[in-house]
Amino acid sequence: MGGNARGSVINLRHENPVFPSPFFPTRERAMPSTSRFTIAAVVLLFAAACSSTPTVPDDADHTPDQATRALIQSPDVVAAARIDLDELSTLTPLLERVAGASPDAGEGADASMPAMGINPLDYIGVPIDDIDLQQWLELSSDPIKTLAGEYQLPNELPSLATERSSYLLLSHQGNLSFIQPAMLGLPTVRDSDWPSHVNLRLLLPTNQPDALIQELGPWIDVLKEETPVEATQLFDGDGFVRLEMAVPFRGRAGVEGVDAGDWLDELGLDQLQPPASADFRPTPAYDAFVDNDAPLGAWMPVESMAILATFESLDRFARRYDRIGPLAQPRTFMEGISRLATASVVDDPMAAENEDIAVLLAADGGDRFYADLYATRTAQGERVYQAMNTPIDLPGFAIQDSFARLEFQVDRQGLQTAARAPFWTTLDTTAPVDFDADVGGIASAMLPFTEEAGPLVAATMAAQYPWTGFATDRDLILGLIPFPRALALEGMVLEDAPMLPLGIVATGAFSDTAQTHESIRQLLAIADANIPGALDAELVERDDEFIEVRLVWGLSLQQGFGGSPPLHTIDTTKLSLQMDALDALDGIAPEQAPNFFDHIHIRSHSDPDYLTHRLTIGSADAMAPQRVDSRLPSKRDATSRCRTEIAAAAVEHLTDLTREHQAKIDRWITAVEERAAECVEPTNPAASLIEERLELGRELAEEIP
Repeated sequence: MGGNARGSVINLRHENPVFPSPFFPTRERAMPSTSRFTIAAVVLLFAAACSSTPTVPDDADHTPDQATRALIQSPDVVAAARIDLDELSTLTPLLERVAGASPDAGEGADASMPAMGINPLDYIGVPIDDIDLQQWLELSSDPIKTLAGEYQLPNELPSLATERSSYLLLSHQGNLSFIQPAMLGLPTVRDSDWPSHVNLRLLLPTNQPDALIQELGPWIDVLKEETPVEATQLFDGDGFVRLEMAVPFRGRAGVEGVDAGDWLDELGLDQLQPPASADFRPTPAYDAFVDNDAPLGAWMPVESMAILATFESLDRFARRYDRIGPLAQPRTFMEGISRLATASVVDDPMAAENEDIAVLLAADGGDRFYADLYATRTAQGERVYQAMNTPIDLPGFAIQDSFARLEFQVDRQGLQTAARAPFWTTLDTTAPVDFDADVGGIASAMLPFTEEAGPLVAATMAAQYPWTGFATDRDLILGLIPFPRALALEGMVLEDAPMLPLGIVATGAFSDTAQTHESIRQLLAIADANIPGALDAELVERDDEFIEVRLVWGLSLQQGFGGSPPLHTIDTTKLSLQMDALDALDGIAPEQAPNFFDHIHIRSHSDPDYLTHRLTIGSADAMAPQRVDSRLPSKRDATSRCRTEIAAAAVEHLTDLTREHQAKIDRWITAVEERAAECVEPTNPAASLIEERLELGRELAEEIP
C-alpha cells in the first residue's frame, strides 16, 4: 500500500502501526438554525465509534463482502465503527424510554429535556435546551430520509445498499512522521512533524458504485459545510464506495497550516490496498464486530488506546507550549517528549492479555436493550485464563426473592503464576508477579502518568492486562481487607423491618492463612462494634485450602442460609438488579428513574480465545452472552518489548529538566542507544530514525539556558 511506511514500527512492536487521535476542533463559523439537528446527525451517523452490538442474525445478509471486510483491516486502519441503517430504528423505543417520553404522551409534553436530566451531548458543549428529542427520534427512525429533508437534498441515496453496514474508519495516513518518534520517546521536528489533519474513511455499501458517487455530491457539500471535514476524495470499489476525509487536527499556535486538499492528495489514497492475507486477523472480537445485524458497533486493536493516550498528552503539551516564552520552549519541548512516551511505557506487549476489543449495542425494538463487549485473548491472555479460571463451590442462599445478585471468582494464586508484570513495574520480564511484594503500588506509581492522560492511560491498562491490573489495584483500594477467591451476594427487601428495610446475604471463600483469619476477625469485630445487632457472621472451616465467611445483614444466619445449604458452583461473573422489587420502599426507590431500568443484568462467558460480557437492561430475564465460532489463527506471543523499553528512557530521564538538564539528557541518550542496540536491527529503518532524533535531542539540549 503506497505511503504506509510500516517498517519502522513493525519490527519494534507487534504488527499494528500507530495512528493519530481524533481531536477535532470546532470550526469557527456562525451556527446555522439547523445546528442542533446537525449535531445530532453527526453524532449519530458519523461519530458512532463508541457504541455497538450483536444480535441473532436475521434472513438479510448484514455481513460485509470480502473486499469491504479486508479494507477494514488495511494496514493504516486503527479503529472502526459501523452503523446498520436498516436496523437503526430498533433503537427508537430506547431513545423514547431513556428520554422519559412515551408514544402516547399528550400535546405539550416536554420533548427537549430528558426526564433524568442526563444529556450525553452536554459533555461536548451542547446545552440540554438545544436538544430536540423529536429530531433524535426521526433520525433513528429513518436517518437518510430525515437528513435529506432537513437539508433539502435532491435524493435519498437510492443506490446505497442499506441492508449492509456502513463503516467509519480512523487512519494513521499522513501522520507517521510524528507518531513514530513520539511513541518511541524521541524528539519530533518541532514544526514540520506536527499533525495538521486526520484521515477518516467511510465505506458505503452499494451494488451501483458509479451511481452512488453521483448521488453523494450534494451530501458531501453539506458534510463540508456542517462538520469539521475540510476535504474529501471519492473512489469506487467492488460492492462499496470509499469516501476519504481530511479533518483538521487541533495544533499549536504559530505553526503554519496545511491545505486540507493538498494534504489529502499527498496520501496517495487511490492506491489503497487491503492487507496481505498473512496480516488479516479474523479474531473473535473482529468477527463479532462485522458478523451481526446490530445497529451500532465499534472495534479497536488494544494498542490503539495507547496511541490515543499519546495524543491526549500531545493536546495538553501543545497548550502548555503555547503559553510559555521563547527561552523556556526548548526545555518544555524536551520535557514534553517524556509525556508523549508515557502511553508507550504502559503499552506492554509482553504483559498484554488482549489483542483487540469490540463493543456492540442493540435493542429488540421494544423495551429490552443489550450491549456486548468482546476481547480477543493473546497467547499470554490464554495462559492467564487457564491459570485463574478455576470454578469453586459456595453454599447457596435460603431466600427466594432478591433485588440484587452478584457472583464472581478469581483464582488469584493461579493468576500470580501466569501473569507477567508490566515493564514499568519490574525489569525482570520472565519472573512471576508477586502482587503482595513487587506490584502493590502499581496504581500509585501511575499517578504521574495519569496526570497527563488519565482516562486513556487507565483504559489502556484495563484493556491490555485487566487481571494483572485488577489483582494489583485491590492492594491500593482494599488495603488490609483480604481479597476473596470467590464471592456470592444477594440483596433483598425486608418488608417486616421498617427500620432496616434492606437485607444482605453474602458468602466468600478466602485463603486459609493465619493472616487472613486475623484480618477477617478484626473486620467483623469492628463491624459488630459499630452496628451491633444488624450484622451476623461466622467463619466456616472447609475441607480444602480455603475458609468460608458467611454474613447476613438484617436477618439471621439461619434465615439466610438455612440449616445445611446446598453448594452452588461459581464459575463466571454474574450481576442482576431487579429494581422493581424496591417499589414497596417508599422514599428509597428513585421516583424519577424510568421503569426501563427496573431490570439490569450482566452475564459473562470465558473462552480460551476470548472473553465476552453482555449487559441487558429492561428485561426481567438475563440474556446469555453471544458466542463466537473462533477462526483465530495462531495467537501472538510477544517476545520483545523493544518500543516500550526505548520509550521508558524518556520517562525515566526527561520528566524534569529544570536542574542538571545536560546530565539527564546524556543519560537518556545513553539509555536509548543501549536499548536500541539490543532490540533494533541495524537494517531496520527505525535504527536511522533513532540516530537522527537523538542528534536532534543533543541540539535541543544546547538551546536550554
